[in-house]
Amino acid sequence: MGTEPDVMEFATTEDLWRWLADHHETHPGGWVRLQRSKSNHPSVSFHDLLEAGIAFGWSESTRRANDRTTYLQHRAGMMQAWADYLDKLAKGADVIQFKAA
Repeated sequence: MGTEPDVMEFATTEDLWRWLADHHETHPGGWVRLQRSKSNHPSVSFHDLLEAGIAFGWSESTRRANDRTTYLQHRAGMMQAWADYLDKLAKGADVIQFKAA
């Protein structure tokens, strides 16, 4: 079994965007702790997380309850397979041709 992914928490959208700018290319992904709407603790929203993730090529994939006031949203590199394919093409790999419909 592998190790459990990191659990991260961001109080502001600025913190989230700053972290993604610094780590989106090197971090494998992990869980982001989001506060439920009735919580009094500062937290980015799911929509903040989704918008920032898409901007940096990450996607949300799984949500799970954490406790009464928070839940965890799993973040993972969304476009890695596509990026790997493009890298192979750039290095001269064969292109698969498709017939027009």
